Amino acid sequence: MESAVYKTIENPTKRILLIIPYGGIGGMERIAYSFYSRLKTMNYAVYGLKIIKKQNDLIQFGDDEIYLSLEDLGELNFLKRIFFYKDIPSRLNEIIKKKKITHSISFGDFSNFFSSISGTKEIKIASLHGVKSIEFKNKSVFNWLFKRAYKNSYQNFRKVVAISKHIQNDLINNCHYPFSNIEVIYNPHNIENIRKLSVEKLDNNYESALFSKPVIIFVGRITYQKAPWHLISIFNQLNKTHDQKYNLIFIGDGDPKIKQILNNQIVQFKIAEQVHFLGAKENPYKYLNRASVLALSSYYEGTPNVIVEAIALSIPTICTNCTSGIEEIMSLGKDSHNSHNQVINTSAGLIAPKLEEFNPIDKTWGEMPKSLDKAEVAYMNGLQDILNDNSKYKNQLLQNQDDLLKKFEIDSVLNSYFK
Repeated sequence: MESAVYKTIENPTKRILLIIPYGGIGGMERIAYSFYSRLKTMNYAVYGLKIIKKQNDLIQFGDDEIYLSLEDLGELNFLKRIFFYKDIPSRLNEIIKKKKITHSISFGDFSNFFSSISGTKEIKIASLHGVKSIEFKNKSVFNWLFKRAYKNSYQNFRKVVAISKHIQNDLINNCHYPFSNIEVIYNPHNIENIRKLSVEKLDNNYESALFSKPVIIFVGRITYQKAPWHLISIFNQLNKTHDQKYNLIFIGDGDPKIKQILNNQIVQFKIAEQVHFLGAKENPYKYLNRASVLALSSYYEGTPNVIVEAIALSIPTICTNCTSGIEEIMSLGKDSHNSHNQVINTSAGLIAPKLEEFNPIDKTWGEMPKSLDKAEVAYMNGLQDILNDNSKYKNQLLQNQDDLLKKFEIDSVLNSYFK
């Protein structure tokens, strides 16, 4: 936790504050922790600030951790929540001055917004991790504030980092971002550390037994955006038509309503023995490393960190063509396109057609379709191809691995942030 005594450091030129909304194991939080770990080895003073701290946080900054609240926003009544929001800028201001912060990096809209209006004079850097024109279809109060901030207070940032060209283009062309401080810098990854953690033992015999069969793995938050019900429907059909039996394993937590939808599907399809939810894991790499294929079925994404992690571990990926940012990660510009089923063969795996949106929680959408549509069938066929010829896809990935990972090397990324 926050210490009252400053540590003696060998390199005092930068005093860095990393601002994240929560301490969960999502992509932004993992990136912040990668920054923290690497910068600490370089003898900078680095602090991790969580706007909300939870007891079960998987991301921890030890003695360098600062937080603004131990209560989740959902636990606060309306009035307390308003006062909490109102106080965040002044509290950030106080912390930044007290710690003599020279540079701050905020992660995501929530953190960026409050950093942009804190009134402090350190070098501010913001980072954007999603396709905003899609996210802004949700007409929330915060999205209204975020859009206004893009036109006004974002000029207070020295640099606004878009983690893909697609996110940058979307912000400029669709959200009419007016300032010239936006730059594309890909998310960093500590490849050496990912590989080191990936060989750790699984947590128990139950998990080891699950991985005794070939595994299709999903890693990420279980949310509407990730559309995991499509993956379960596809897996069910694959199960019917394929002699080899697989396990489908979900690593990550998320929306309880979505989880209930998935459980209902599993009961309906009678596949409970083959679909398993292991929850959020501090070390997801040891599960990913033991899988045959990473499978994602998202409606929209920024640049999913887990795909880079799969590349680092030589695990082929199949995902939906939900954003051009996906191809930026998986491709070296020499893809082959299968015109028959609209599946793109990349250096890192397959990109299947974008799936038709369906909201299983909103009853006005009607019942979930009982059969696979054309895009889902194409996805299933691609998934089956990777499973049938796993060594071919692994070898293809290994041949291109170093070139694919160059732009994600952490020291290069940090240099781009601070230059």
